Amino acid sequence: MTNLNENTKAAQSMISRYINTTKGSSIYNAYCKPSAAKVEACNKIKKEMNEVGGYGFRITKAGSSFFSCAYLVNHIADGETKATKYLIYHTVNNVYRIKYDAQR
Repeated sequence: MTNLNENTKAAQSMISRYINTTKGSSIYNAYCKPSAAKVEACNKIKKEMNEVGGYGFRITKAGSSFFSCAYLVNHIADGETKATKYLIYHTVNNVYRIKYDAQR
């Protein structure tokens, strides 16, 4: 997982896609007939999300060969009392962790 500064253009684009997506939270909303590989990949990411206490899963981009998706997770650092919210953004090649401020 790669940490991405929330102020970079790439991170802002990913956050915007997460906020403004119309693809929904199901691979079947993004594709009429998703391939078995897409369904398997989506299920694997949702399982990972559940294991880390994530929520708010959304498909953010759907192309003919691949899709991108994201979810939110709260993390409490050692010695801290308040959780920091992160956007976990999956692309075909990478997984990014971006600090997420819901006030955007």
